[in-house]
Amino acid sequence: FSLLKGWLGDRPDLCVVGDPNQAIYSWNGADPRLLTNFGRLFPTAETVRLDDNYRSTPQVLAVANAVLGQRAGTGMRAHRPDGSVPEVVSFTDEVAEARGIAARIRREHGTSHPWSHFAVLTRTNAQGVLFEEAFRAAAIPFRVKGGGRFLQQPEVKAALGELASSPARGVPFASRITELEAMAHAEGGTDERKLTIEGLVRLAREYATLDTSASLPGFNAWLNATVKGNDEPETDGDAVEIVTFHRAKGLEWPVVFVAGMEKGLVPIGRADTDEAEAEERRLLYVALTRAHEAVCCTWAERRTFGERSVARSPSPWMATVEAAVRALESGGPEADWRAYLANERTRLRSVDGGRGRNGDKRGKKAGLASGALGANPDPDVLAALKLWRARAAKAANVPAYVIFHDTTLAAVAELRPTTKDALLTVPGLGPVKAERYGDALLEVVAEHRRSATA
Repeated sequence: FSLLKGWLGDRPDLCVVGDPNQAIYSWNGADPRLLTNFGRLFPTAETVRLDDNYRSTPQVLAVANAVLGQRAGTGMRAHRPDGSVPEVVSFTDEVAEARGIAARIRREHGTSHPWSHFAVLTRTNAQGVLFEEAFRAAAIPFRVKGGGRFLQQPEVKAALGELASSPARGVPFASRITELEAMAHAEGGTDERKLTIEGLVRLAREYATLDTSASLPGFNAWLNATVKGNDEPETDGDAVEIVTFHRAKGLEWPVVFVAGMEKGLVPIGRADTDEAEAEERRLLYVALTRAHEAVCCTWAERRTFGERSVARSPSPWMATVEAAVRALESGGPEADWRAYLANERTRLRSVDGGRGRNGDKRGKKAGLASGALGANPDPDVLAALKLWRARAAKAANVPAYVIFHDTTLAAVAELRPTTKDALLTVPGLGPVKAERYGDALLEVVAEHRRSATA
């Protein structure tokens, strides 16, 4: 602050311009307080707020503003026509996420949407490796902005150095891949570190499929030619861009996919202070506001670290994103997402916190207050739903509650919805779950209706 004050002095012809909501480089000295406290530091200075946004649609801005905790009607103001409501999509795992986004881009690509209109934004460099694989398989041209930096990651350099120091003569390259997998599987590392090593593992597997005489020196040469070769930000080609949140600042695209929105990545696992978490929140705001017309937030229900598949949970900010999406679907850009989020939390507390009254066997079995939604489920429908959930959980190799909690199934069994819109009124069943499991739930309910009327 003293340096800033000393630099400005009393000169009225100097000004400071910046957006405190995009201060995302604290490691390089950036401090949003230089802007948020400017009026206190210079009480005689005139402050002009530039709150008009000409890049993003009202719908994109509504979700981005919600992430910052701003009420509807506050924050940046959009000056573009209305667009599509942002989407939230979950996938079974990280491979399905990359392939799903690739398939979506290929479907939407055309004369009105060239490849360069699309971007995939990830929190870490390592996540981009999966999208490179998926885009190659789908014959989608792509460019990794800053992709060469992957090889400069400390974890990558350390892993390659460890491989180089181990005995080389007579060791098959498959054993090298096993060594890398063990590093990714090692306990104690952060999600970011594990993902980085897993990215290196995937590259090693890709190289091994291409070179029948694969070796460690050959892998190093292939890495330098392939990964660094993708780092061509100056090239004016028609290609989808794969960019980290940080490197996306200052850039923009019509359609943006914000991928990997999971706890441990968004916010990053090492953000263990209030200041660091606040910066991660601003970083997500930056990612969302790179979109002109459409934004899609995705996450994977499982990720592979080494040989282990690990269950994941959505980013803690995903609830806010979903609440903003619901508000947009119901009331437009000016609808208050806070009301939707508070209402959902209240309903969930009423469902999860109660106990059935004595004598109300169905309410007690479901663990619900007798007056709450789900306290009086149709027992046959509930049994059928639990049987479906058990099969779905076994197929996905996850605990049953990861698919749906008992209280959610009880609410479905009581409401017996017939449409996806009706499903969205069920506590604990937001757009992500409705998209993934909605058709199956509706079919179970419909099958019971058919059996009851037969």
